[in-house]
Amino acid sequence: MALVIWEIIGWIAVALTASQFYPQLIRAFRTKKVRDISLLSFVMVTISATCWLIYGYYKADMAIITANVLVLIAAIIILVLKIRYRKR
Repeated sequence: MALVIWEIIGWIAVALTASQFYPQLIRAFRTKKVRDISLLSFVMVTISATCWLIYGYYKADMAIITANVLVLIAAIIILVLKIRYRKR
């Protein structure tokens, strides 16, 4: 039973970690305003998520892999939007 609780906590963390960047992504996509988004911050998030993804693969931990694939997707899209709309 204790193992199930830890798995539930882990998947709750996955959901929260993975979804934290999506409101910013949606807002940037809709408004095309990215001036207040830190390029350095999202470069760091992208590098961090990539490292965590590699670590999750090494550990064969689906929670770590899932969370960081979703974070990486959001971070890369935000970086693309930041670069594409930087002059606005």
